[in-house]
Parts: sequence; C-alpha cells; structure tokens
Amino acid sequence: MKVNDDIRRTEIACQSCQASQVSFDPANGDPGRIDSDFRLETNDPATGCLRLTAICTAAPGFFAFMEFNVVEGGPAENQAMGQTVEALLECMDGAWFYRGIRQ
Repeated sequence: MKVNDDIRRTEIACQSCQASQVSFDPANGDPGRIDSDFRLETNDPATGCLRLTAICTAAPGFFAFMEFNVVEGGPAENQAMGQTVEALLECMDGAWFYRGIRQ
C-alpha cells in the first residue's frame, strides 16, 4: 500500500503546477525586450504530468532569445537563432522544469 501512496503523491505533485508560477514578461519598451507567452500542452503520455510551452517571438528581422531564472542562459532551442523560440517545461514536484532543471 505504501507504493500506491507514493505514486499518488507523485501524480499530484506533477499535476499541481500553475502557469502563473512562471513570469511571462511583456515587452517593456527597453531595446531588445520582446513579449513572452505560453501554451498549455496535453499531459505527458508517459507520466501524466502537466506540460507547458514557453514562447518568445521577436519582431520581423530580429532573433528571439529566451532566458530562465533571470540570468541563466536560455534553452538549447535558442541555438537556431530564430524569430520564435519555444521551450517545453514539465511539472515535477509542484514546480516547472526545463529538461530536468527547475525553473
């Protein structure tokens, strides 16, 4: 029975995240600042955990760059230097993670 209790706690923890836990900052007029947004995804089919895609889109002719936790370099998805950058975040232990790193 303990195993089932542990599984239940894990399921709740990975389904308890809210999009509001991530700061999706709007452009503030400073040079180089762009809007950020998100898209809720279907739960991970393997784990049932919540997923969210963080999105940054630059103005035409410019490149988007995403940054996590204020000063941490952005995701691997930045490497393409595209106008739009998307990064998949997953809920674990009640917090959002990018590739296993807490955001």
